[in-house]
Amino acid sequence: MSILGLAIALVGANPDWPLSDPGLPPATLATPARWPDDPGYPPGPECRGQWGLFSFTPACAAAVAEPETGLGARVDRAWLWTIGRPEVVIATLDDGPRPGDRDLITQWRLNRGELAPPMGAADHDVNQDGSFDVLDYTAATGTETPTVERIRDPELLGRADRGDTNANGVLDPQDILRIYANGEDDDGNGFVDDVCGWDFVDDDPDPFSDRPPGVGPVHWAIARANDGIGMAGACPGCRGLPLRVSENDVSDAAALALAVLYAGDRGARVALVSASAWGVRPELHAAVEAADGTLVVVGRGRRPGRTVPVVWPSDRVLEVGSVGPDNLDFARARRFDAADPCSGVAAAVTAPGLCDDAGLGIAAGTAGLVWTAAAGIPERSIAPWPTPPTALTIRALLVAAGPVLDARAALDATLERRRVPTPAVIESPDDGAVFDPSRAAPIRFRARFPNPRSEPITWRLEAGAGLDDPSYVLVDTGRVEIDGPPNIAVDVPSIGWTRDPTAAVRTSGAFALTIRLTVRSTAGDEPAMLQLHRVVHVHRDSSLLPAFPVQLPAGVTG
Repeated sequence: MSILGLAIALVGANPDWPLSDPGLPPATLATPARWPDDPGYPPGPECRGQWGLFSFTPACAAAVAEPETGLGARVDRAWLWTIGRPEVVIATLDDGPRPGDRDLITQWRLNRGELAPPMGAADHDVNQDGSFDVLDYTAATGTETPTVERIRDPELLGRADRGDTNANGVLDPQDILRIYANGEDDDGNGFVDDVCGWDFVDDDPDPFSDRPPGVGPVHWAIARANDGIGMAGACPGCRGLPLRVSENDVSDAAALALAVLYAGDRGARVALVSASAWGVRPELHAAVEAADGTLVVVGRGRRPGRTVPVVWPSDRVLEVGSVGPDNLDFARARRFDAADPCSGVAAAVTAPGLCDDAGLGIAAGTAGLVWTAAAGIPERSIAPWPTPPTALTIRALLVAAGPVLDARAALDATLERRRVPTPAVIESPDDGAVFDPSRAAPIRFRARFPNPRSEPITWRLEAGAGLDDPSYVLVDTGRVEIDGPPNIAVDVPSIGWTRDPTAAVRTSGAFALTIRLTVRSTAGDEPAMLQLHRVVHVHRDSSLLPAFPVQLPAGVTG
């Protein structure tokens, strides 16, 4: 089946969604006939729908001005280009999904290297829908649920349990693992029987868990759409790779590093990390850099005070903050451009959601849509990029469309190509580093452009005291030529930015200095622009012992 046929099968009884003209005005898109039929998607009387995906203000909130409630991430407008493709895989790093979750059950990709084709067929993708999943063992197609009654594989039908090993009424990936695991590493990747992901907590091939029912970031990212149940994921055409890295939502950094490497090895384009993590592990930075074809998406400042946060390489991962209106009372809506208190500061982008991690899932799903657009959209005769993008390029596209996530703008830039920003990486100072102004030593700012450049770049470096809307002051500007050194090196003064460095002030951000790098291409009528931020602290703590503070290898100050 073609990608177009797959999309038509996905929309089922509602053929106008989402294969509509990308030029449709928002008012047309907002009509119920254009919505997927998932009951959790459209806003109800209490405005509880998936407003974070909308490009419009729901009618239930019409009494409140749009700037007060804030628009969603315009994922509905991005769907007019694509809903994602099965080849684009989003790895989920968390406690592990429930095996029988009916909004996700057909979204998990099975490993062809560990399994023979179903029913002795010549190809794993029996139903020719572009994906090898549990549907290929059943008569269910499209958005239908693979219940036990729909199983048609002769080997499964010959079993007393009809293949339903966990007795949840459906054929799920856990059933496939239990039935076909043979104790061999058939694909030779070092993981025995990794039929559908891996458990990095118990070190076994079953990443599924008995977690209570509920909606998590994975649902916002890849939940099956237009199936009449649950909700719609931002990238419903993408597929998932479940990786269990945590227990009770807390993970060790070593498990995260292994899972990121595994996700990259299995070809995942996005790694959605929704687990809280602890530990200082340089290996995590090395894993993110090694998996340069996998964009790691993490929440910024989740659950403050619960754990010592892992310090990610902030310019290589997409750190997502949350922002949005009060779910229960739109009259108490927050400004859309002001991050929710639980999401921390200095995120690369903010996305619609509060402390429910919805924004994290929306951002990961949007990254899946952008990867899809870069790979080409055959049903619209759009060819893939001549050179496959890296994770840094996809991150730059998402950040450039921010600071509030805009899925449609990111897709437009991806498809137009001429507005693709040049990725940059800040090598120093480390995020959160502390500088003693009494020593009068400058803050050495270093950045580089790791990707080949096709055009000159101009850059502007500014700094401002504080975290919330600092008043930036120009530090330096410059230009990087195509054949010139791919580096930026500037010394930023450490004095004169914050209040008295010896004062006993405990106010959050009192000694913060935000350094902003703006990178702009010089070609075309509409040059692409990318902004990166680095937050450090300028403070002399008289209570510190000599030789402190000490910067640890992974960016944590001790």
